[in-house]
Amino acid sequence: MAYVTNAKVMGGLKKLRAGGSTTTDGAFLYNTDLQAVGRGPTPLTLNGYPIAVTNAVPSNLTKGTSSSVCSALVAGDFSQAMLASTATALRSPWALTLTTSAKR
Repeated sequence: MAYVTNAKVMGGLKKLRAGGSTTTDGAFLYNTDLQAVGRGPTPLTLNGYPIAVTNAVPSNLTKGTSSSVCSALVAGDFSQAMLASTATALRSPWALTLTTSAKR
């Protein structure tokens, strides 16, 4: 189990505290200080699970009337994920034409 999100969400998580606000309501939900083990959450984790940041996760989602201000946070068991690259799976129609013309 792990989380994946974008830089916009990560910036917000770094400010959010366990009490639900950005003031002094408890420990930060996301701990970036690698030396602070035992003084808050485990560094570089969220709810005890690792979190990764990539800007391939959308940050311009729409929910209701709020447009382009919502972001995604994906949670899952990524060891079970299957990834594929379409660049290697698809053939160019020009390559097929050239191959056929060369055989004649």
